[in-house]
Amino acid sequence: MSVSPRRKPLAYLLLVVGGFLGAHRFYLGRYRSGAAQLLLLLVGTMSSLLGAKLCLGVLLLWLLADIYWVHRQSLDVPQDVEEAKDLGHPVPKHVTAIPQSESAQRAVSHQPATPAAQLKNQELRYMAAFRQGDLQRAEALCAEAVELARRLGGGPGEAVVSHLVNLAEIRRQMQRHDRAIAALDECMKMIGQLRLPDSWRLRPTNTLALVYAATGRPDEAEALYKKTIALAITEAKGGSTDAVVRALNNLAFLHATTGQPEKAELCYARAMTHLDKLAAASGSGEAGSEGDAELYSNMLNNFADLLAARRDFAKARPLYERSLAIQERSCRGISTVAANAHNDLGLIAQELGDLRLALVHFKRTLLLNQICAPDHFKNIANAQRNVDGVSATLDAMAHAARVERNA
Repeated sequence: MSVSPRRKPLAYLLLVVGGFLGAHRFYLGRYRSGAAQLLLLLVGTMSSLLGAKLCLGVLLLWLLADIYWVHRQSLDVPQDVEEAKDLGHPVPKHVTAIPQSESAQRAVSHQPATPAAQLKNQELRYMAAFRQGDLQRAEALCAEAVELARRLGGGPGEAVVSHLVNLAEIRRQMQRHDRAIAALDECMKMIGQLRLPDSWRLRPTNTLALVYAATGRPDEAEALYKKTIALAITEAKGGSTDAVVRALNNLAFLHATTGQPEKAELCYARAMTHLDKLAAASGSGEAGSEGDAELYSNMLNNFADLLAARRDFAKARPLYERSLAIQERSCRGISTVAANAHNDLGLIAQELGDLRLALVHFKRTLLLNQICAPDHFKNIANAQRNVDGVSATLDAMAHAARVERNA
């Protein structure tokens, strides 16, 4: 399941028909504010506390303001900077690109005042388009950012490298692989010319590995993934970081999709070790409160998928449940990643004969897909079929039980 493209007309439609539920905000990836709108509705309609009805008034005013807010989301800059994601996060399930490094971001911000503001605004524009799934617009804006960075720096520079990597990632997701490789080749050449630290090679190496994996070149992809792992571990000074988990997840997924489940399991086990270290370091007992919660959950889902495929449900189920726990802390469990976990837990419950539990998970999958990816019609249809199928079986079993009692 991939992340849904964000379209302005559909966002407005959701605001009109499901605004009181926060549907438009969930659709645009604003899970916390969407949950806040839903909470206002619940308090205003179900609570008997004095002044509870004021919540509905607050919600109505908020929704009126959201008419302009949705318009802003479709243009240049995300309204809520805290919730905005760096380029590289909204990617298909299973494999993840590496987000822009902090050093690259600082390189952009250290330009002279007025030109820096111009370049930063251009970056925010293409990142906003990328988040909303408008990849053609994101590519055009990012290409403009590359040329703008060249003009401001008088040629090659750190800012040019940073935007070139982002341009390659956008082109990769557009499946313009030759153009992505060209951008990455230029990027790597520039890193050598500027004698930048090896940490700058981490993102382009990972993106090139993703391109090779997508174009049927698994041996070259594997070599690059291994290089990415080495670069990530070196940058982490032997410790555990999101980049290390991401690199191991990508290599494991490559092994899983090329018929090497044993190698995949070893990579996932290594990734789990680093995830456990991140959880211990977070102070909350679990990674997800800080760091890339979507990455952690996707990795856990991937590992669980591998185990479930060989019917090792006893090991797979706790991984799905841990993935859901991370999503609950990160976004109240309202995400397509959580939908994936619920769907797979439903399939396991169905295989084990626990149809009532399966129905609970399938209904949750359907609801989350309707909220988070309403234009992914195939996923919604599959979830609805699962709900209908299990419901029909339970009804038939109940009918049979009544007939037997009355006989």
